[in-house]
Amino acid sequence: MRLLAFLLMLVFLSGCQSALDDMVSLQLRKEAEQLNKKGPREVADGVRMDSVSAKGKSIKFSYTLVHVAKGDVDPASFYHKVKKELTDYADTMAEMQFYRKNKIQVSYAYYYKNGTPLTTIIVKPGADLAGAGDRSK
Repeated sequence: MRLLAFLLMLVFLSGCQSALDDMVSLQLRKEAEQLNKKGPREVADGVRMDSVSAKGKSIKFSYTLVHVAKGDVDPASFYHKVKKELTDYADTMAEMQFYRKNKIQVSYAYYYKNGTPLTTIIVKPGADLAGAGDRSK
C-alpha cells in the first residue's frame, strides 16, 4: 500500500513539473514574440538584435555586429570575453531572475555584418551560483 501511494505521488509530482515546464515554455514563446514584433533594432552601439526564438526551456537571441567583418575580431577572444560578461549579467541582474529560477538555457548567436556566423554563446543563468544564493535581491 505504501508503495502504491508513493508511486501515485511520483506520478502527480511529475505531472505538476510537466505543467510548470509548459507554462515556462509558453512564457518564453510570448517573450520572443513580443521582442520580434519590434523588429530588428540596435541594442548597443554597433549591435543589432535581429530575432529571438524560444523552444522548451531555452531562448535564443540573434545579433549582428553591424560594423564587424570577418577577420576584424578573433572569434575565440570574442567568445571568452563576451561569455564572461553574459554569464556575470545572467547570474546577477534582477532582469534574469525568471531565467535563473526556471533554469532556462539562453543562447546568444552573433553574426558578422555580412550575416556569416561569428559564434554562439550558451549561458545557463544561475548555474555558477549553486549554493551561493541569488545575488540580485
